[in-house]
Amino acid sequence: MENKIKKMEIERLKNWCSKRFFEPNNIALDSRDINSEIDSSLSYGENKESLREKLKQILKEPLTKNEVKNEREKEEFEKFKQFKKDEQQANKLFELDVYRLKEDKTTTTDKYKIPIEYIKSVARGYNKAFIFLGGCGLGKSYITRQILAKENIKFIESRGVNSPLGFYQFLYENNRKDLVLVLDDVSGLIDNPNAYSILLGVLWEGLASWNSTTAKLKIPKQFVFNGRIIIIANRLKGELNEFVKDNNAEVVKSRCLTYRIELSREEKIKMMYEIAKQDHKELTEEERVKIVDFIKKNTSQATEGFDLRTQFKIERLFLYDRENWKELAKPLLPSNRVIEVLEYCLANSNSIKDAQRQFSDETGLGRSTFYNLKVQKSSRKPIWT
Repeated sequence: MENKIKKMEIERLKNWCSKRFFEPNNIALDSRDINSEIDSSLSYGENKESLREKLKQILKEPLTKNEVKNEREKEEFEKFKQFKKDEQQANKLFELDVYRLKEDKTTTTDKYKIPIEYIKSVARGYNKAFIFLGGCGLGKSYITRQILAKENIKFIESRGVNSPLGFYQFLYENNRKDLVLVLDDVSGLIDNPNAYSILLGVLWEGLASWNSTTAKLKIPKQFVFNGRIIIIANRLKGELNEFVKDNNAEVVKSRCLTYRIELSREEKIKMMYEIAKQDHKELTEEERVKIVDFIKKNTSQATEGFDLRTQFKIERLFLYDRENWKELAKPLLPSNRVIEVLEYCLANSNSIKDAQRQFSDETGLGRSTFYNLKVQKSSRKPIWT
């Protein structure tokens, strides 16, 4: 049989195999017997194609630049398609939850399940204290009052106790086993050494002590605190972020139950429907649900300053002017232009690249901003608080 391939071409084939398959995969050329794979009855080109197919089955062939580009575009297209499916599915589930909330008289907000149980554990005396953290207008005070009332627990609220002496006297004057003290936004006391010392003693050992000298103190310098405490705050002063921790804030949190709540726009809406089912002196349930329907229709992740207090404000406008309340309420639901553009680009583009280009053209913002905002949108966490 006539040899169609020359010795020089065999060496070229070996070099080609090495550069194309072995070197990229960190395999030594002499680890495989290439000679046995070469058919002398075939031409150089025919052997090359035969070797390509054989080695592709065994080794991962590096992609060409065009192949890499096509693979990336295909992957991005699939991810973007999945992103849109996830958005549609999340919206369907949200609509289903809203329907159930309207039809069902029970309340089932999962995000509040743990803090509700923590409040109950303090109310029933199983824990001394609970710190309830979260942004403004998320219903922390509302939920706390609701649960304590259902538990038939006496409680007293204190707002603006902003001095160590005032804090110490408040604890002494309300030192009762059957009483829960609800302290709203006293987180600044943690930065004061005297107040911090009092708080630590009360939260863990139940012993309140006054270590400073002042003629204003008319009560004992030490007493056993028998009551229970719930602290409600947006954050503990000194808390910076999830990576940088303030020592005082962390020590306080370590001595009692602590929970931080975050609500997406959808979770806020669901909570509003639950609130709408509660008895109201001036509004019927139908009217309150009608107001939440309006809020749901006129909000998105682009809505700024949107929280549960918005519901109360619009209810008061409804009572003020039942004819024009919608017109009066709309300015309370302003949208951030950047997020509006983001939502539009994601909904009306065929690829993530097109969405990013359109977003950058419209806003003048960079690629990294687009992707950071998209990640937040995908997580359905609040983009603007």
